[in-house]
Amino acid sequence: MYAGFIRTFYKSYNDFAFERHKVPYEGAYLPTLLLKNPNAQKTLLVLGGFDGYLEEIASFFKHMKNTDYNILIFDGPGQGNTSSHGLTFIPNFEKPVSKVLDYFSLNEVDAIGLSWGGYLVLRAAAFEKRIKRVITMDIFYSPMDTVRMNLGFLKFMCLSILLRMRADSFINKVINKIAAKDVDMMWKLNNGYQLTGENNPYDLINNLKRHNAKSILRFINQDCLLLAGKEDQYVPYKRLFTIKKGLVNSKKIETKLFTKETGGEQHCQIGRMDLAFNEISNFLGV
Repeated sequence: MYAGFIRTFYKSYNDFAFERHKVPYEGAYLPTLLLKNPNAQKTLLVLGGFDGYLEEIASFFKHMKNTDYNILIFDGPGQGNTSSHGLTFIPNFEKPVSKVLDYFSLNEVDAIGLSWGGYLVLRAAAFEKRIKRVITMDIFYSPMDTVRMNLGFLKFMCLSILLRMRADSFINKVINKIAAKDVDMMWKLNNGYQLTGENNPYDLINNLKRHNAKSILRFINQDCLLLAGKEDQYVPYKRLFTIKKGLVNSKKIETKLFTKETGGEQHCQIGRMDLAFNEISNFLGV
């Protein structure tokens, strides 16, 4: 199925002239797509999130057509189809980012993270200073925020206590029972297992908890654009203020909170991505 999807996509894709690459990484490779604008002098590096393939992201960047930017998209460890050749999802995304920048001999890029990539791009920028400007579309602080939004306060507090108690068997039993009747929960678990290589809810949660922006924000000194949707079903919009406050060494921080009134209030501004790209274009000066 994957091979058929890839074959069909590239047979029909015509938004940009493009090049496909395989960036060597830890005995495997990272699939990479370079979308080319004529005479472009700059590069926008794109980081995806918890699900999907780089090919699904490519269509978003039609808004960057005829700008001074080439668009460089890659599937990092665990993302896309990389899990099929042994790579697993990691929080320290500066590692694959550095490999991609080395491969293309890039000394500076601007970078955008989509969905969970909103955390990954912050993490990468904290330790890879060839990234000059940072865009989060949307903000992403911690996956535990998503868990809390889904469970509600009381159930989340119970889960937090059980995690501190290391009650792995009980947690696995309860979550698996819920997932058996909840298609969305089952999908999230199965996708998480594929990403991380874990095989039960307890280990999956502890693996993904490592993705947390709190400790790395102070290392980011680049200019940042933080986008958020007030009705985002995965990320509490108030994290916009948490992240802005934590960026103590960034000289320039721009924020945009999209609402029902403005449009773009959903996760990653789905339905009105043009509004997000207006903000991005203004930030990048294109």
